[in-house]
Amino acid sequence: MRRPFIALASALTLALITHPGPLHAARTLTAVWSGPTRSDLLAIRGATLWDGTGRAPQRDSLVLIRGNRILSVGKAGGPIPSGARVLTAPAESWLLPGFIDMHVHSSVHPGMMPYFLANGVTTVRDLGCADDKLKSVLQYRADALSGKRIGPRLYASGPPLDGIPRAASWFPGPSAKTPDEAQSAVESLADQGVDLIKLYRRLEPDAARGAIEAAHRRGLAVTWDYQWNPRYLSDALKSGADGVEHVFFSERATREEVEQLAELIGVNKVWFDPTLVAFRPPDTEVVTDPDYEQLPPSLPRFWRRLFWPMETDSEFATMKSFVRLARRYGARVLVGTDSPVKWSAPGYAFHHEMRILTECGMSNLEVLKAATRSAAQALRKETELGSVEPGKLADLLLVAGDPLKDLSAARQMQWVIVDGRPHQPSRLTSDGRIAGNIPVPSMPPHTHGM
Repeated sequence: MRRPFIALASALTLALITHPGPLHAARTLTAVWSGPTRSDLLAIRGATLWDGTGRAPQRDSLVLIRGNRILSVGKAGGPIPSGARVLTAPAESWLLPGFIDMHVHSSVHPGMMPYFLANGVTTVRDLGCADDKLKSVLQYRADALSGKRIGPRLYASGPPLDGIPRAASWFPGPSAKTPDEAQSAVESLADQGVDLIKLYRRLEPDAARGAIEAAHRRGLAVTWDYQWNPRYLSDALKSGADGVEHVFFSERATREEVEQLAELIGVNKVWFDPTLVAFRPPDTEVVTDPDYEQLPPSLPRFWRRLFWPMETDSEFATMKSFVRLARRYGARVLVGTDSPVKWSAPGYAFHHEMRILTECGMSNLEVLKAATRSAAQALRKETELGSVEPGKLADLLLVAGDPLKDLSAARQMQWVIVDGRPHQPSRLTSDGRIAGNIPVPSMPPHTHGM
């Protein structure tokens, strides 16, 4: 069921105010809606379009949407079908493909999902839940697509496949010691309807290769959350897995080992999802971020009592250096946040991660590609998502400014359109506060890099 759209007069002017925050100053733009209150056709005209295909930005664009699909892309002034709703954007607005967060854990705090949309994240990849939460995660996936629940579209791995004894104390699920056991676990997850497979830190390489073979037979991609151990990561990168999660850091690794690992990431063309935002040192700027004022109090309280091995400024600088080195070897970088764990606010953290990636030497253009088209390719959904092209799903963002010049403009959200449904960010934030006002379960201690 679609949420009833805002009642429109023949030409209703709406003042849209972005969320103030540390990454940008608040701006006000005026957008004009015209046409009927309800229609299966939506036209967005006047914005500069960055379509994510590699083409140059197109000023004064016209994008037509029918239902949940993009019908056509052209220049404003072109014909608009009779009976369409029309959004006329201010000239300084930019229209972008929806962002894709490639590492979240929605089951930790399910009420947080509207915050992703409020920040332009129209798709998330859920990389881990407990086995008894998989059914509810998949139910959310269906409800979000139907419009029954407000939030991003979701692709889920279910519980990670671990070794014996398990390392994934947060998300208990299947474990395996042999290739046959690993293949059986993958078959079971695939039968339950997961979209990909996640491997975890105590799974031995031989068992992992069995899991990867089984996943690929079922048409599922595989990503690996590895130990912070050079030999283990080296095996992971040579295993045939499609991606790796988190940035590498180990005080015990030699400079030569670090160089070899960075090279392997590039040479093997795995998708590299550093999630640097989840490793920030707990500086005052991190733990008192004004973004948290938008959240229900339960989430910051959860973070304060959550054990997590925090990094120092020196360690974090080394992590960023590793990303820079991996890029030098051709690493295919993604944008992921690990939200909502450890001061990684759903949606807001995505913009922090994009900014941190520019500190690793990526240009604004490269970061935007990582957040859209590359993510769609890693999801194996490039025919559906990641760019603004006819036939693709209508996930789009209207933002106040040019993100190629100033990446913080990508956070100045005016309208968010997911599956053809337009949403106001302020309304989404209110929805998040209401939905998120629930107790957050306590989590067992978590040790990463072991």
